Amino acid sequence: MTLSRMWAIGGLCLAAAGAAQTEAPPLGEVVARVQCLEDPAKSYAFYAPSYYRADQKWPLILFFEPAARAQLPIQLFAPAAERFGFIIACSYDTRNYTSFEKNWEGAGAMWNDLISRFPIDAQRMYAGGMSGGARLASRVAASTGKIAGLIVCGAGLWARVGDTPPPRIDLISTVGHLDFNYTELLELERELTGLGIRNRRLEFQGGHQWPPKDICFEALGWLQTIANKDGRAPAGRVFPKEQVALKERLAEQLEKAGAWLAAHDRRRHLVEDFGDRPGLAASAAAVASVEASAEHKQALRSRTRAERLEGEWRRKIVRRLNNRDAARAATGPQFMRERDWWDKEIGLLRKKAGGEDVYAANAAQRTLNAVGSICYEKSVYAFRQADYGLAALLNTAAEFASPQAPFPPFNLARAYAQLGQTDAAFAAIERCLAKGGARPRLRSEPLLNALKDDPRYGRLLGD
Repeated sequence: MTLSRMWAIGGLCLAAAGAAQTEAPPLGEVVARVQCLEDPAKSYAFYAPSYYRADQKWPLILFFEPAARAQLPIQLFAPAAERFGFIIACSYDTRNYTSFEKNWEGAGAMWNDLISRFPIDAQRMYAGGMSGGARLASRVAASTGKIAGLIVCGAGLWARVGDTPPPRIDLISTVGHLDFNYTELLELERELTGLGIRNRRLEFQGGHQWPPKDICFEALGWLQTIANKDGRAPAGRVFPKEQVALKERLAEQLEKAGAWLAAHDRRRHLVEDFGDRPGLAASAAAVASVEASAEHKQALRSRTRAERLEGEWRRKIVRRLNNRDAARAATGPQFMRERDWWDKEIGLLRKKAGGEDVYAANAAQRTLNAVGSICYEKSVYAFRQADYGLAALLNTAAEFASPQAPFPPFNLARAYAQLGQTDAAFAAIERCLAKGGARPRLRSEPLLNALKDDPRYGRLLGD
């Protein structure tokens, strides 16, 4: 089935939505798996409000999870979906490191199934995702022209704004203060605002992850609020008092954590969304006063300076990672020189991450997190190409950057086993287990089969 045909079918189903006699999944509870009627091999996790009625249209959010953990975003967004009246679903058939064509098929199957079961509001169909799932959601939006808004978590669009202008739809982004994509989402906010596209960035204390439930509530609340202002959503399901109270509480929490700019953003959002309501005049005055203050301007300058530093650190690291000659040998002086370079650079970043300048410290920690992420992604392709020397170097750098994570030593064990470096492989297995690595996964890993005749294998893995 061609891509255009798949979404044409979606349009036809949508035109007939509400007429199809299909059995709806349970309401008011997270449904772990719903099989698609036309293609039972494809499925999704699902939630619909307990007060759902078939005689009215409902907004729909299609979520995409980078590791196909479909229940995760549904569990996080379900309380907000219940309150604001959204149907939400997340595919089990889309994931990172998979072709767009395959992901497109999974997305299309979920979309077509939902609009065959439910009367979906054609003006309020949204897409969202985390990390690679966010980029997939934005590509679905750009490819179909049927999406009214995006919720991108921990990553931006599938193409740079300057290369491919984004669709003029509402966009909300969520990002942890230590997310390695933090500066990308700051820049996306600036670019979209400059283009006159409505957008909202919600920062929280965390890393590269789906947002906490409070932030999910904020996100759906914003979509509901602006849809109401446009005449597309009922006023009775906006709940201004709850949204205001949440933003005030989050602002206080962020202030206590030292995240002054993020706290101010919450108060600014409060005024932008509900400043015309009685009792909020003082909030509007306070926001204006803060933005005129020298302290606020200095904080913005400090964050901008930290962004520049982070960009310089990232470029230096990417240049090193792209130097294939540096990883040609899995052993010997060349490999050790590379190992020593990473040990030194990571040590310098750790020192910066422990500094008193909170903006620079956060930037350094995000750079460390980026090393782990970039090395992990590159090692996926190194293993696919059986380039085990490169995989060993990448995961050595990743282990320096993320010393508590079990995945770098797990991948090092796989690489060393294939390179015939048995002692190094078993040392990596020991570190992996000490960091919480799972014995069943180690036992089932095919690239470790070469170690099974060694008595250390049974001793370490409990066989």
